[in-house]
Amino acid sequence: MSEVKREVVLKKALKVYGEPAQLMMLQEEMGELIQQVSKIYREKSIFSEIVDEIADVRIMIDQLILILQSKNKKRQVLMEIKEREKFKIQRLSDNLIVR
Repeated sequence: MSEVKREVVLKKALKVYGEPAQLMMLQEEMGELIQQVSKIYREKSIFSEIVDEIADVRIMIDQLILILQSKNKKRQVLMEIKEREKFKIQRLSDNLIVR
């Protein structure tokens, strides 16, 4: 699926289900991912289940980004996220050099 089509689907989901429901779904999906990651320690997690939960969380995070963009039209949400990611990766890199 193209990025344009993907965005259309995500926007339609927000319109059909509503922002509050999708934000709640984001929380649920994140919780399910946490459960799968926790199972890794007990060696009871199945790779495909972790992959499914990661995909679900990423989809819901992309909807969260769309919500933030609609509420902050003057801000470049994706650009700000990417800048924060760069900063945090650099900080991680710096911390690793110190060790």
